[in-house]
Amino acid sequence: MPESAFASTVDQLPNEIASWLVGHTVAEVERELILHTLAHHCGCRTHTARTIKISIRTLRNKISEYEARGIAVPAPGDHGLRGAH
Repeated sequence: MPESAFASTVDQLPNEIASWLVGHTVAEVERELILHTLAHHCGCRTHTARTIKISIRTLRNKISEYEARGIAVPAPGDHGLRGAH
């Protein structure tokens, strides 16, 4: 695929993704982004925070909030989500 075709495809992704998010709250979308990014990085908080460009403190606060609500959060070294959320 030529570079210009790739760039055009990537530029369209945000619009396509946005249409999938209609009907969900920002908090729900944020939670899923954080949880899936944590799972992708095997629970590594540092890599997750850097990837989604938030502070490690903010990430830890979000994780504490999710755990207090009984939402499964990948622990460091995990290779996926434990339990259902």
